Amino acid sequence: MKTTHIVLAALLAALAGCLGAIAADRWANHEAGSGLHDFVHDELTLTADQEQRLDALEARFA
Repeated sequence: MKTTHIVLAALLAALAGCLGAIAADRWANHEAGSGLHDFVHDELTLTADQEQRLDALEARFA
């Protein structure tokens, strides 16, 4: 009987974790994912050469 309770508790914990992950994914703000990109372009003082090299890198991975 005790083993049954442990297995049931483990299954309920796994189910709760899955439901929590699904809920977090649905409510997450996916539009705010470009934080690093905005930071690099807006906050860092890059030289013209650095901007050109960054643009080339972004073009390769876009």
